[in-house]
Amino acid sequence: MMAKEPSLSELARRLEDARRDIRDDIAEMRVQHDRDLQVIATRLDLFVTRDRYDAERSAVLDRVGRTEKDIERIRGNARWALGVALTAFIGPIAVAVIVWLV
Repeated sequence: MMAKEPSLSELARRLEDARRDIRDDIAEMRVQHDRDLQVIATRLDLFVTRDRYDAERSAVLDRVGRTEKDIERIRGNARWALGVALTAFIGPIAVAVIVWLV
């Protein structure tokens, strides 16, 4: 026994349903595509150009270099101040010992 074939009106209805489904799917894909583009655009706003990155990195390295020089200068001043403080403390003691021995 052969399967009953659909009538022309049934085929037309099925084609119209398929077209409607495809149209809805395409509309849904467009909405998703627009969302994806918005996400990409938002992420691209976070990126900087290579020139700007290099310029900012160079500025940071310059600041680090100046800071290291300042630290060395401050360390030198601290050593000098420690030497002066020790001399001011030990000097009178040394003079007192010398005077006491003489």
